[in-house]
Amino acid sequence: MPILQDLRVKFDMKKIIQRQGFQDPARIKPEMKELNSRLVEEVQSQELIKPIVVYEVYKILGNEHEKIIVEGNINILGTLLPERLTGADRIVVLVSTIGSRLENRVKEYTANKETFKGMMLDGIGSSAMHSMTQDVCALISKKMETEGYKTSPAFLPGMAGFPLTEQVSLLSLVKAERIGVTLSSSGIMIPRKSTSRVIGIINPQITTV
Repeated sequence: MPILQDLRVKFDMKKIIQRQGFQDPARIKPEMKELNSRLVEEVQSQELIKPIVVYEVYKILGNEHEKIIVEGNINILGTLLPERLTGADRIVVLVSTIGSRLENRVKEYTANKETFKGMMLDGIGSSAMHSMTQDVCALISKKMETEGYKTSPAFLPGMAGFPLTEQVSLLSLVKAERIGVTLSSSGIMIPRKSTSRVIGIINPQITTV
């Protein structure tokens, strides 16, 4: 099960602002832009983000109406994957995280009654998490394509037809605890800035989508 570390994280100010809940970056006040710049500098200088990803490839043994079955006779429930992966013979399961340092700093700001600064920093973490995961999915897809395969878009639990409860199966399939990612008793990923994805792999020599 490959583990990817020392990944480059992009800080796109427009995307950061959107993750902070502001829909129109052009209307953000200069002082807020300055605060974001200072917070990004803090993240970088104090290494508040430690991105790491674990992934594995599994053969699809069965594709039924409300589940797919992968090696080890593991069921991944929901209607989304069976519908969207009809031409796939394998899947990539990945779990990624930026660690808990940024999350802990957000808690510190909140405890010190700097709630707004904490909220802004949390948005920076969400943006970094999303950007890093997208880049890793693109990297994996490109690798598969250079080997002659096609890939599906990345799907994540919580999408329509893909229950959030399936995080349990995905984390188990990649042994996510090896990168420090677990689930709380209520099903929340720990660290909170973590996510999982499934990508379908299609062999054009066997079938077409």
